[in-house]
Amino acid sequence: MVYMAMARKWRPMSFADLVGQEHIASTFKNAIEGGRLHHAFLFTGTRGVGKTTSARILARSLNCSGGDPLSPCGTCTSCKDIATGNPMDVIEIDAASHTSVDDMRDIIEQVKYTPMIGKYKVFVIDEVHMLSKSAFNALLKTLEEPPDHVIFIFATTEVGKVPQTILSRVQRFDFKRLNNKSISDRLAYICEQEEITASLTALDLIAQKADGSMRDALTYFDQIYAFSGQNIDEDAVRNILGIPPEDLYFDLIEALWEHQLDKVYGVIAQATASGLDLSVFLQGFAQFLRNVLFAKVSGLDHQALEVSEDLFQRYREAVPQATHGDLLRYGKIANDTLQQMRYSTNPRLSLETALARMAWLDRVSDLRKILTTVQSATSSAENKKKYNEALVPAEVTTPEPKPDLASEPTLRPEANLTPEQFSAPELSSTPEPDLAPVPDSAPTLDPNSDPYMEAPPEADDFSIDFDDVSVPSPQIPRFEIVSQWKRVVQDFYNSEPLVGAYLEETTLQRGDYQASPFELKIIFKHSQNFQYEQITKSPNYKNTLTEFLQNILGGDILLRYELLDPTPEELAELNAPKPSFSQPKPNLYWEKDLKEEAILQQLSQAFDLQHITSKLKNNHSQN
Repeated sequence: MVYMAMARKWRPMSFADLVGQEHIASTFKNAIEGGRLHHAFLFTGTRGVGKTTSARILARSLNCSGGDPLSPCGTCTSCKDIATGNPMDVIEIDAASHTSVDDMRDIIEQVKYTPMIGKYKVFVIDEVHMLSKSAFNALLKTLEEPPDHVIFIFATTEVGKVPQTILSRVQRFDFKRLNNKSISDRLAYICEQEEITASLTALDLIAQKADGSMRDALTYFDQIYAFSGQNIDEDAVRNILGIPPEDLYFDLIEALWEHQLDKVYGVIAQATASGLDLSVFLQGFAQFLRNVLFAKVSGLDHQALEVSEDLFQRYREAVPQATHGDLLRYGKIANDTLQQMRYSTNPRLSLETALARMAWLDRVSDLRKILTTVQSATSSAENKKKYNEALVPAEVTTPEPKPDLASEPTLRPEANLTPEQFSAPELSSTPEPDLAPVPDSAPTLDPNSDPYMEAPPEADDFSIDFDDVSVPSPQIPRFEIVSQWKRVVQDFYNSEPLVGAYLEETTLQRGDYQASPFELKIIFKHSQNFQYEQITKSPNYKNTLTEFLQNILGGDILLRYELLDPTPEELAELNAPKPSFSQPKPNLYWEKDLKEEAILQQLSQAFDLQHITSKLKNNHSQN
């Protein structure tokens, strides 16, 4: 008896046998049962997912003489012919070798004849994207309105090359790429039927090597079966398919991380001695890096990688100090080297150079974590300093009278002043707090002591956990907000152009920069009355501006608005006499024309015309 390959022997014979294409099977079952079957179909998907097989199953279901079209009997003449590959009413054409217009004319000629055995004549055109443009055009009319006994089934792996005129005339079915579990389960079923003993790890390796193709998986399985016989294990699969062991990759990444170049070269020598293709070895390492990166991402499990739980845990525990950035840099070098090795005359040199670069890479630090640590340390130090300053008794001074804001609308601090040296006039609406004398019992600190020393025991009632204190990080110090007001307005304009335009030419006054809330007043010139009303009458504008200032100042603020009285210059301009626009002197010539020309008088009265200007010459012509 002639041996039949596994891919042919275990090819599905009904929709129930299709693996991983349940949506395709359900659609055809419903269409056949309801009598709503279309006359043209397009099957698209990667190789080995069941496109041609589904076309044959559909042809068997339509032409089977048995009672149930959804379950072909397999014993009638039509089913036997399709199973043996010699059907009378199913014409399979390889478009890669039949691309011309003449080939399509032969199909059009055969369409005229009725089927010989079954009910339908089915034309299956594989790799239909290989047809020429002229061949597609020749098929358009027949494809759009074929005879009732004709069904077209197109199959392609590159649907983007099929013209839109063809796509609009067919029903498109996208075949899914099979996952590893579906392939390994199907292989386990075949092993059970063939009485073959195979380990689950071996079947998983075959499924991974197949990369979503059931046909490739059956081909690999057939090859391994010929080598191992009735017992298939992991070592046999790796030897036949040239798959490097995972331990080799774990040793390699540890050597790279520890900068141990001697061990890196030792791994390369071991792979070469095993007869591994170096391109396949590097491609496997790139896949290994991808798996390690995915395993370190929180929220993913072994099902996302389609690997066992034990292997997933090993991926997660590999090089625990490595960041995502380190793994991504390794992967980038590996992928770039794979492209170079395709055209390299010395692939081993390219591989060794790439791995040496990985071994000499510096560590990648997470910048976000560094910034968070620095900000946390800075905030903690500032809080401790403020706390220690609060424990030192301050000298009570009598506050000086503050100038009126109305007389000095703009404030300009002197350059190079520290926050302690700068003294700005307080807002008139903010009363000066009365400072009570500090009691003699207040604790004092030695000036020569450590400013970050712990508080004395007597201050237990005033204890603060600085790690729990959250202090906003201002972008602009409060005492510089007045001098930086133009830049603040420009930044606000970049985010809110309309409101930012209203703030141009405004000035700012501030209150005590240590007060909470920090009081600010935006002052508008009298000529900016429109801008003042637009902002003050819109709660959205005021809220947006307040939130913006709070973000850059790092705390709560109290924002006020003021419209100045007109300056003497503006007042003089307002009181200046307005130019009078008197009525132009009547055009005597025109009036004379109206009196002398009756037709002009009639037109003026009938249409209520108004004369603007005219010139009258001696001959009474108008320019």
